[in-house]
Amino acid sequence: MPDDLSGSRCWGWHYGETVRRAVSFRVLGPVCAEIGGRAVPLPRGRVLTLLAGLLARANQLVRTDQLVRWLWDGDGPDNPKSAVHTIVRRLRDVLGDDVVRTVAGGYRLDVGAADLDLTRFTTAVARADALVADGDLRGAAAELPAALALWRGDPFDGVPSRRLRDEEGVPLAEQRLAARLLLVRVWSRLGEHALAVGELSALRAEYPLREEIRELLVRALHQAGRRAEALAEYHDTCRVLAAELGLDPSPSLRRLHREIVGADSAPPARFRGRDAELAELDRLLGAEAGVVVIVGAPGAGKTALALHWGDRAAERFPDGRLYVDLLGGAVRAGEALACLLTSLGVPAGRVPEDVDRASALLRSLLARRRALLVLDDAGAADQVRPLLPGATRSRVIVTSRQHLAGLTVTHSARLLRLEPLTLP
Repeated sequence: MPDDLSGSRCWGWHYGETVRRAVSFRVLGPVCAEIGGRAVPLPRGRVLTLLAGLLARANQLVRTDQLVRWLWDGDGPDNPKSAVHTIVRRLRDVLGDDVVRTVAGGYRLDVGAADLDLTRFTTAVARADALVADGDLRGAAAELPAALALWRGDPFDGVPSRRLRDEEGVPLAEQRLAARLLLVRVWSRLGEHALAVGELSALRAEYPLREEIRELLVRALHQAGRRAEALAEYHDTCRVLAAELGLDPSPSLRRLHREIVGADSAPPARFRGRDAELAELDRLLGAEAGVVVIVGAPGAGKTALALHWGDRAAERFPDGRLYVDLLGGAVRAGEALACLLTSLGVPAGRVPEDVDRASALLRSLLARRRALLVLDDAGAADQVRPLLPGATRSRVIVTSRQHLAGLTVTHSARLLRLEPLTLP
C-alpha cells in the first residue's frame, strides 16, 4: 500500500482494492466540484463549459458535435474531435482520468444521484409531486423547501457558453419556478396564506410580467383576508399588462376580480333594515340623479348596499355593470380608467395614457349605453371626476367615507348617508 495518499490523484485504498474518492458537483448556481469533501479549483473557459455540458446530461452520452456547439457557441475549429479531446484531457488532469469516459460518438460523465445537486433537486420535486397526488400536502410542504434550498443562483452561472446556458440553463430555471409555484399552491391549500403571499411577492419582483404569478398573488392576498391589497394588486396588474405587453387581463383573472368584488355581496338576510336605503336608491337613480354618493363610516355596509342594489336593478342596465375599487384614493385615475375601458372592450394597447383623453374615450363609449358604474371607496372628488360618464343614461354609485361635496356642484350628485345597521 502506498505510504502517501495525499497527492492530487483521486484514488484511495480499501481492503486491497482501488476506489475513486467521492466526487460531487453543483450546477444550480456557479459550477463547483469537490473531491473527498474539498473544493477543486476548476479551470475557466472551455474546460468549464465542457464540465457543465457533461453535468447537464450526466450519465448520458453527449455527442462530440453537441459539445462543439457549446464549446465554440456554433461552428468549431477545423479539427473539432481533436480540439474536444484536448479539452477533455485538461478536465481529466483536474478531476481524474476515470471521471470523464470516452464512449462511441462522444463522452459521458457518470455521477451518483446524491453527488449532483441537479439530480437531487429533480428527484425531490418528483417526490413532492407524488405526495401532492396522494393528498399528503404536509409531506410535500416539507420536501419542496429542501429541494429549493439547493439553488445558489442562476444555473451554470459563470459558464462562458451562451448557447449552453440558453439550451440547458433556461429550462432548469423554469423547473425551479414551477417548483416554487407548486410550493405556493401547497401552502395555500394548507391555509398558510402568509407564506404564500411572501413567496409570491418575491416572485412578482423577479418576474414582473408573469400574469400567472400576479394572479396567484391576488388570490393569496384575498384568501389571507387582505381584500384591499388584493384589489390594488389586480389594478396594478391591469396597468402593467396594458403598458408593457398591450394585453388585457386573462378571463381567469377577471373572474377572480369579480369573485373578490362579490365577496362583500350579502345574501338577502343581510339587508334586513335596508329597505329604506334601497328604495331611496331606486328613486334617486331612477330619474332624479345620475350620480349618488353613499357616505358612511368603515364597516357601515356601503359596498354591500351598492352591489346589492346593482344586482336587483340588473335589468335596467343591459350594457353592463362596472366596478372599480379606488382604495380610498390609492388608485390613480389613469389606472381606474384603464380598468374601466378594458372592461368595455378597449384593447389594453389602445387605452390612452393621458388621463383627459382616456376620460373622453370613456364618456364617448358610455354616451349611448345604459350601464351602472360602482366607484368604490373613493378618497376625493378629484379622483372620481375623470371616471364619470357625463350626460348619459348610465348611472353611477360612489361609495366613500367623505362627503365629496365637490361632486354636488360639478355633477349634481346626490348624497345618501348610511348609518351602521342595528338589528334586533
